[in-house]
Amino acid sequence: MATRRRALTGLTEFPNLAEALPEREGEPDDVRRYGAAFEALRDEPVPTPVFLATLGPVAAHTARATFASNLFATGGIGVTTGTHDGQPVVCLAGTDAAYDESGAETAAALREGGARRVIVAGVSTSQYSWADDSCAVGDDALAFLQRTREALA
Repeated sequence: MATRRRALTGLTEFPNLAEALPEREGEPDDVRRYGAAFEALRDEPVPTPVFLATLGPVAAHTARATFASNLFATGGIGVTTGTHDGQPVVCLAGTDAAYDESGAETAAALREGGARRVIVAGVSTSQYSWADDSCAVGDDALAFLQRTREALA
């Protein structure tokens, strides 16, 4: 579940942050409830959203922006777009070419605006020295979500 290789719609893929979750009683049963760790995160949503900064035309950034938004939602983290209002965590979503062309400049501008943590969607952090973290398919989603929640606290 943590790497999202086994997808559960509504839990690890395409979660709805606005849904009214059912009341849960007792301790989670890890054997029968594969999504217990994700459910625990969503039971306590983070009040501060991540700012999603998209690079390039919509057709170029949609896949990574959607991936990142869904990943954040699985951990009870909302996303905002439009104007950066000093959110402490930002996530850049674009193509590799867009990251190469304007990622460093965009990250620097967002840091000047109050961002303390810059995440890059869809690639490894090691590719970009200006990024603090990354989210990509196959990564440990739970560890990533915990790091992001701590940065938003």
